[in-house]
Amino acid sequence: MWSRLILVSLLFLWAELSSAVNEGRHGQKRVKPGMCPLSAPPGDIDPCHAGCKTDRNCPGRKKCCTITCGNACLDPLPEKPGSCPVPPKDVVSPCIAKCSSDYSCSGRQKCCRWGCTLDCTNPVFG
Repeated sequence: MWSRLILVSLLFLWAELSSAVNEGRHGQKRVKPGMCPLSAPPGDIDPCHAGCKTDRNCPGRKKCCTITCGNACLDPLPEKPGSCPVPPKDVVSPCIAKCSSDYSCSGRQKCCRWGCTLDCTNPVFG
């Protein structure tokens, strides 16, 4: 009886540790830098044959990206230069997603979070 209880406890602990390893600060999943492309590059016959669940399942700098056939390990798009400006304190705004990534913004603009709003904003440098 005790051996089963110890075994179940160890399995539970192992599951919790596995989950913690895949998460960064504040419960966010660790992801590799860069943005996922919307589709596989031309000539890639069956990118979803191996599949993936997270970036950790992909070799090197490749990211786990959702495309039409499912999830696939793909090379990320290069990041747009600059960073999002620091949002002003005590700004209240409606929760609206006007963009989903830097690549849904025109020109040099980046998709930045302002509270719970995502909006295209000119980047800051330095």
